[in-house]
Parts: sequence; structure tokens; C-alpha cells
Amino acid sequence: MSDPLLPSGTLRSNVTDDEVLEADIRARAARPVRTFGETCCCVSIRRRDDVAQWMLLDEHTEDPSLLSRCLCNCAPAPRLPGGIEKEPRIAAFAGVTVQKAPPDWPTQGSLQGLKFTPFDPVTRVAEKQVFGGFGGLPDTGTWTEPASDCKWYVLMSLARCGNYTYSFEFDEDFRRADIKIKLNPCFLCTCVPCVPAWCTVPDSLAKFDMVQADDSTDGSEWIRRSSSGGKPLKESYRLRVVYNPDGTPGRFHGDLVEAPEQMIVSR
Repeated sequence: MSDPLLPSGTLRSNVTDDEVLEADIRARAARPVRTFGETCCCVSIRRRDDVAQWMLLDEHTEDPSLLSRCLCNCAPAPRLPGGIEKEPRIAAFAGVTVQKAPPDWPTQGSLQGLKFTPFDPVTRVAEKQVFGGFGGLPDTGTWTEPASDCKWYVLMSLARCGNYTYSFEFDEDFRRADIKIKLNPCFLCTCVPCVPAWCTVPDSLAKFDMVQADDSTDGSEWIRRSSSGGKPLKESYRLRVVYNPDGTPGRFHGDLVEAPEQMIVSR
């Protein structure tokens, strides 16, 4: 009888115990080894230097976590370009961007990829489930937070249960976009996460937008602005492309060092 841990067609009776043990070790080494935090919080720890591969070039999502399965995403899903890369005025925005922000900004150094975010060229709207969630295309593994900050292990899962979503609504000339915050707040009181993001946060509470930098013509740099309580918008940070959608180094590849060496993503 063939052994699943040995090469195909190899019979256990034809090998020594040492060879069986070596095959077992190789098989175990090929499986991802997850920390307690990764397993319990349904995330993965990723290396910054490999971000082009796992955020842009991998053709399928990771094996789904228990939380993903609870949200009806039960198998690795194909990752298909969403369409941003087809609009020349914002094409670079489909790559990996880094938040170049002051050190005290809570998400300073986060990386995000919008290559697989659905974009409607007619309405000029891209809907991004920040950490994934229920409904639509699976969008896990494309938004990072620092692995050293424990609160994100919890907040990332809560955001997924609430289908925390950013709706990028671009102007006709693609020089500016409103960023609407959408979510399903019902999960907080009814424990029903499997509902799409139906509630839009009013601008009077929190308002985000982004404006292309003067020398950016392809979406490679944005000035991200924020306000709360109806106050005027002011710059929070710069969004800069560090990898193009095809995985090649982007215009601001040198700013990749702003991101931590290890980061977590939803799984």
C-alpha cells in the first residue's frame, strides 16, 4: 500500500523507518505553521518583503479560517482583477499602496491592495471589504496591520463580522474620490454577521476622501484626508504605490520600509 507521506508509487515495505520519518518531516514542513494568535483570531502573519507575491500574484485566497467559513467562504477562491487597472488615470492604484503617515497615526505603515476590488467604470465606484466579510467576492489577505500590535488581532475579526467596507467614489476626472464607510452594525447586538454592509456612516460623524498629488497622473500617489464632527478635511497621510499591479516595483518602492517587517492579514 502506498503511503501519503511518501512519493507517489512508493511502497512503505520498500523503505526504511528513517526514510519514512524524513518524508513525514518534509510533509509537515510544507504545511503552514500558525501561532496561537493566528489560529484563534483567524489571521495570518506575513512578511513585508514577500508582499508582491501574496497580495498581488497569488491566484487564490488562502485556505479559509473558521471565521471565513462562518461567513460562508468555505474554500479558497480565485482572485480576479476588479477593473481599476483598466482605467489609466488610476491604474497604479490597483497595486500595493503604503500609508506614509506620521508615527502617531494608528495605521501608519499599513499596506493595502485593490487589484481584486470590484470597480464599476460607469458609476466610478470601487467597493472594498477592508478585511473581507460576508457576500461579494472574498477579499481576505489584502489589507495589513502590524503583527506586534495585539489589538488588531481582535479588531480585524470584528470588522469582518460587521462587513466593514470602504466605497471609493471617484470624480469624473479621477483626481479625487470620496471614501464612504459602510458596515453592518447589527452584528454588535444580534450576533448576525451574515448581512451585507447596509449602513453608511454620515459625513457629519466621519468623512474621508483622497486627492491625487499634483505630479500623479496614474493613481500612484494620493493625499488622504479626514475629518470628524463636521470639521474641515485635513491631510492625514499619503497613499503611495510601492508595487504595481503586475508585481513590479512601483514609483515609491523605497517607501516600503515604512511598513513593519511582519504584519497580519485576514484569512
